[in-house]
Order: sequence, then structure tokens, then C-alpha cells
Amino acid sequence: MLRKQRARAKHTPHVPNQVRITSLTMLQETQRRPGGLTALAVLNFIFAGFSLMGLLFMAVAFVVLSTVNAAELDKAREDIAAAVGNAGLAAIAVNIALSLVALVLQVISAIGLLRMAPVMGRVMGNAFAVVSIVAVVVSVVMGIPFGVGTVINLLYPLLTLLLLNFTFRGDFIRRDAGQWGAAGGEAAASVASGINSAQFENALIHSGASDAAGGVAGAATDLAASAGARRALVASFGWRHALRGGSAVLYLLTLLGGGLMIAAAFINPVESLLHDSKPRAAERAAEMLRSGMAVDAIGWITGASEATCEYFVKEQPTLQSAILLMLLAFMPFFACMGGFNQTAGEIGSKGLRFLLLRTDRRSLFLGRFMAALVFSTIGLLVLTVVTTLYLAWKLDLYSTPALLWWGAQGTLALWLVMLPHLAATAWLSASLDSALAAFSLSMAVVSVPIALLKGIEIAVEKLSDHKIAWIERFMPWGWKYELLDPAWDTRLIASAMMLVFTVVFLAGGLRRFQGRDL
Repeated sequence: MLRKQRARAKHTPHVPNQVRITSLTMLQETQRRPGGLTALAVLNFIFAGFSLMGLLFMAVAFVVLSTVNAAELDKAREDIAAAVGNAGLAAIAVNIALSLVALVLQVISAIGLLRMAPVMGRVMGNAFAVVSIVAVVVSVVMGIPFGVGTVINLLYPLLTLLLLNFTFRGDFIRRDAGQWGAAGGEAAASVASGINSAQFENALIHSGASDAAGGVAGAATDLAASAGARRALVASFGWRHALRGGSAVLYLLTLLGGGLMIAAAFINPVESLLHDSKPRAAERAAEMLRSGMAVDAIGWITGASEATCEYFVKEQPTLQSAILLMLLAFMPFFACMGGFNQTAGEIGSKGLRFLLLRTDRRSLFLGRFMAALVFSTIGLLVLTVVTTLYLAWKLDLYSTPALLWWGAQGTLALWLVMLPHLAATAWLSASLDSALAAFSLSMAVVSVPIALLKGIEIAVEKLSDHKIAWIERFMPWGWKYELLDPAWDTRLIASAMMLVFTVVFLAGGLRRFQGRDL
């Protein structure tokens, strides 16, 4: 018997006791939950609260419309009827039922995401997203008006589907992990660990293989190509890191949600006027958008000359001009949301030290900036394309080619405003070792100088009647509206200044990153 036990022990691989513990609880404790998954769970709870308030409103609308006659509706009841459009009681009832199911699934999935449970988190999260999309489609089909708010309601479910089925797909642990054994537990942890450092290392090795293959004659060219390949590789892993860390999730929601709300603030009043049953509603809306009042409003927003304001109002789609100009004012703050955590969080956790074993500091810094630029650009393109197509499809005020051309120019202007602010946040992120501190300081660096210079400008103009708008030119903020100026030479100068600011901020950030302790 003793001889058989010894033989069995000889052929059984030794597994440490710590590795033998492969229960779901221990696996969850030994691996970190990605920050993006935590952010998604918290957002589920927040949006569930908003959904509950919306359900209460729909319930009140259902009760009011089902208990009174149309002739007896007072002003408050008329507002409710206008909000639900031509939808009948059946449409409201179906919408309430589907929204209630989505609300329950959303809360359950939020708890599951925090526990990283595959069924409770990922499956229920997908179910919530699908039910939410079905609820929006059914409500529109049954008569509830389609508007910018409908697009906003589709935004979060679509983002949830994308994140759960691509970004965080490998982070959920099976409940039968304890039956996998030690090797299975290690495999699950490896799958859920996020960016695979071995993949990163192998890719870097392959990216540098051209150095040896090129020989001595092409050494300089190969080294340059290899450096570019390393930075592109760091960028490709960096945008996934940003999604997993949560900063990109918050940025996309802030940019798309905030941008669509800005668009809705201009579009909704015009849509209400167009839907008016009075005769010549469309002509009156077009006249209002091209009136002197619109010129004055654009002038108040931009501080531009009357000729420039008339260009925005009379030579370009007025409504689109107002949206783009307001987005230009908010883009510095959106850019701070997208770039504040390029390196700060990992400097604090000392995680960059492991990456520096495989690449150099310059490639790491520039690669992270490229990653922030990539996902920020994608979010910007989605926002401008959605708003442009909505204006072309829903409002019959402007020709589609005019909207597309002006929208393309506006997108380029927004991208150029975003560039220096992403570079500034890269500098700040490289200087700090806390993501929260980097975010707070980025917002302060953008907002405080703007408020200070605006205050100085207003005070000087009141005291001496002299305009000193040039004082804002010391920041990217002072050049933003010139990017859409009717004179193309003015646009080129403003674009060049944005690129100069970007290079200066990147150079400062790179110098700081290369000289500090990581």
C-alpha cells in the first residue's frame, strides 16, 4: 500500500496549496476587477435611477390619458400629451412594461458586474441592452416621437453591448472554476488578466526584427521604422487599456451624451416649431434661423464680427453652425476627460515599470498619447456623423451636401481643438501619480485661465473701452473659432497655432516623463 502511494505521488505533479484554492471567491480576490467594469456597474446603478424616474413619468401619463377626456385636459395634461406624441394607451403600456423589465435586468447586471459573474453580469447585461433597444424601437413604431432624446436612449445600451462582448469578454469567471483544477484556475486568471504581457513582448520582438534583417546599410531606416512600430503597438494596447481602466468609457459617455444634449438644445425648439399645425411652419422656422436674432446669438457665442456671424447664419446651415460653435467651446473639457489618465494611474501603481522592460520611455509616452488620440477621434466622428445625419434626415431645412460639407469642416475644427488639450493632459498625466489628481488639475488648467483671462478682458473693456481679445491667443482657446472663419488664410493660421501648441505641450510632457522616477 505504501509503495503504491509513493508511486502515485511520484507521477502526480506538485501543486502548491495556494494554487489549489481555485474557488470563485479566491479567483476574484486574486485578480483585479478592471476599472472600466467597475465604472460600467456604477453607471448601471445611476442610469437605473434615471430610468425609474422616467417610468414614474410614463405611469403618470398613462393614468392621466386613461382617466380624462381630451377636452378636459388642462395645461399640465396637454404637456404630457405632447411628450408622448401620437402614442395611444397601448403604446405607453408596452413601453412601461419593457422599460420595467430593462430596469430590473440593469440592476441585476450591475451587481453581477461588480462580482464579475458571467451569467449575472455579462448575460444579464446583454439582456438589458437588447431589451432597452427593443423598447426604443417599439415605442417609436407605436407612435412615440423620434428625437435626439431617442438617440441618447440608444447610446448606453449599444455601448454596453460593445464593452461586454469585446472589451470585457474575458473578465468573467465561470462558477464551476473550482472544478477546473489548478491549471484551469491559472488559465482563467490568465484570460481575465486583460492585456497579455507575453503578447506585448512578442509583438515588440517582431517589431524589432527588421533591425537585424536590414543589415548595416539600412540600420538607421530600420531603427526609425522599429521605433514607429513600437509606438503604434503601445498605442494599440493603450486604447484597450483606457477602455479597461474606465477613463475611455467615461469619456465616450460624456462626449456623446453631452454633445447630443447640446445638439438637442438647438434642435428640439426648431422641431417643435416645424411640427406646429399652423400654416407655413417650415417657412417661419427657416426665417427665424436666418434672422438678425440668430446673427446676434452667434455673435454673443463667438464674439466674432458681424460679417463672420452672417457667414455662419446665412451662408452655412444655421442650426449646424450653432451646434458646432457650442461644441468648440466645450471640446477642451471633453478632451480632458479623454486624456487625463494616459500615464498617471500606472505611475502611481508602478505598472509602467514592467512595460519599460520591453520598450523605451519615448515610445511609451507617445504611444499612450496616440491611443488617447485614436479613441477620442472615434468618439468625435461618431458624434458629428450622428448629428449631421439627424439634421439631414429629420429636418427638411438644408440640403444634404451642404450639411455634409459643413459638418466635415466642423469635425476637422473640433479635432484640431482637441489636439493641444490632449497633449496638455499628457504632460499633466506624466507629472502626477494619481488619475484623480490628473483629472482635477486638467480641468483646472483648462477652466481657470479661461475664466481669469475673460475676467481681465471684461474689466479692461469696461474701464477703458479698449478690446484686448488678443490676450486669449496665448492659449488654444483663443484660436478655436478662427478654425471655421470664412477666410481660409485665417483658418490656416489658427490650424498652425493649434499644431504649435500640441508640439510644445508634447515636448514638455516627454521631457518630464523621461526625467521622472516611475
